[in-house]
Amino acid sequence: MPKNTNNQSKRTHMAGAYIKTYVYFFNVAGTSIKDAEVEKKEEIVFYKCMTSIVFLAFCIEAYLNHMGEDELQHWKDDFESLRPIAKLRLLMSKYGELDFSRRPFQSFSDIFDVRNQLAHGKTVFAFEKYPKEPLAKWGKLCNVKNVKKLFDDTEKMIRFIHTKITNNTEVDPFSPGFKFFGFVQE
Repeated sequence: MPKNTNNQSKRTHMAGAYIKTYVYFFNVAGTSIKDAEVEKKEEIVFYKCMTSIVFLAFCIEAYLNHMGEDELQHWKDDFESLRPIAKLRLLMSKYGELDFSRRPFQSFSDIFDVRNQLAHGKTVFAFEKYPKEPLAKWGKLCNVKNVKKLFDDTEKMIRFIHTKITNNTEVDPFSPGFKFFGFVQE
C-alpha cells in the first residue's frame, strides 16, 4: 500500500446510527414481562416485573426527551430536567388536557411512583393479613397482570402522543433507528 503523501487525502471508513434509546427501554420491559410469564420461581417473577416497570419509566421519559428535542427550542437547557409529568404536559399543552383518571394515562403515575420509590428507596415496614405477603407500596404493583397492563398503556400513551405531535405523518414510533455507512475524506 503506498504511503499517504501530502497531496493525497486519506479515506476513513465510518459507521453511524440514529439510536432511539426509548425503543431499547421498551424492548427491555417487554422482554422482562415475557420472562416473568414463563418463570416458575415467584421471587424471580417479582424481580422481572420490577425491572419491567422501571424500564417503562425510562422508556416514557426517554420518549418525552426525544420528542422534546424535536418540538421545543432549548429543550436540553430549559426543559429536560423537568419532572416527567411536567414534560408530558408541556409537550401536549397545545393538544388539550390529558385524562389522568383513565387508561392509558392513569398508568403514568403508577409507573413513575414505582420508579421514584425505587430510585429513592427507603426501608419500610409493611403489614398484611396472613397469609398475604407484606410488600412495600411499589411491590404490590410488581406482578405479571399489572405489568402487562402498564406495558400496554405505555405503548398506547406513546402512540397517542406521537399521533398528536406528528399529526399522524411520521413512521411508527417503535420502529428502530437506522444505521449508515460511508467514509470521510481527510
